[in-house]
Amino acid sequence: MSAARQREARGRRLLLLRHAKATPPEPDADDHERALSARGRRDAARIGEALRRRGLAPEEVLCSSALRTRETLELALPRPGRRLAVIVDRSLYLADPEALLLRIALVRRTVASLLVVGHAPGLGLLALLLARDGREGAIARMQEKFPTGALAALRFPAASSWDLAPRSGFLDAFLTPRELAAAPG
Repeated sequence: MSAARQREARGRRLLLLRHAKATPPEPDADDHERALSARGRRDAARIGEALRRRGLAPEEVLCSSALRTRETLELALPRPGRRLAVIVDRSLYLADPEALLLRIALVRRTVASLLVVGHAPGLGLLALLLARDGREGAIARMQEKFPTGALAALRFPAASSWDLAPRSGFLDAFLTPRELAAAPG
């Protein structure tokens, strides 16, 4: 069995990362060009470290074109592997869950692990739409709040494509920068 077929047989992993804390909006300033705050920069690096420790390296990234999402990605994955495809897509800027699902469905079948870096409320609503079950308490915490810098890691064991159906995923992890900062070690 080819490596691509083996990955497909194991299913798919979708990582949904909300951009880290940005600077406050300013009157007459372009929201699309808001940068990360100092806290956001720390939080993005913290989430990136959690991705590495947990072995959640994506094969492909879809990233909103907003400055704060691109900065989050650069800090979370500062040394991406040569094989990592990064697609910066303007259509992901403030996208709703339906638009996100349509874009994700276009991802190549050979990709087994996808990271989407985007915005609230669409990203958090998408995670809730897709999660049928999850680690104890993770869905409830995600329903309560999907804060800046949060990461939802969903697994789709039987998915043969990226055309994902509602309530078809398992929420393996819901990580927030605040929880990671409080964790020992």
